[in-house]
Amino acid sequence: MTKKILICMTFVLCSGIDSAQDRNEASAYLAEQKAVLNSSQPLPSQTMLQFDSVSWAKWEGHGKMKVAFHEAMCETLTEQKYFKRYFKDELEQRAWVILNDDLTYFGQTQKLSDNSLNAIKPLLEQRSKEIACTEYRFFTNAKKTK
Repeated sequence: MTKKILICMTFVLCSGIDSAQDRNEASAYLAEQKAVLNSSQPLPSQTMLQFDSVSWAKWEGHGKMKVAFHEAMCETLTEQKYFKRYFKDELEQRAWVILNDDLTYFGQTQKLSDNSLNAIKPLLEQRSKEIACTEYRFFTNAKKTK
């Protein structure tokens, strides 16, 4: 065999190995994340089949299972309880940021007194939680391609 053919064959074989390894890693990640998602309330079997199908289609599109998993959640899961459980820590952090931004806005820009801020704080806390969950529910690729 010529050197050029040998190099091409080696590249094809290595690409196949890398592809299989990538798929195995993606499969392991997907299984692990589905277990977390299902831990407190399992998804119905039909939803799980649809979820798997969308996850793999998204993964084949860009090769990032973390992003594909989140996209599949957004496309197949209609109940926010799954997002609230799966992204619990992220949602709490984001809600905290939103709440502090709101408190700063109303305190500094709108010049509300401390008593007024304390009065509206429960409403702002609820609002910040809802906004944070909505942000994760209506995922955008530009925001989550880490």
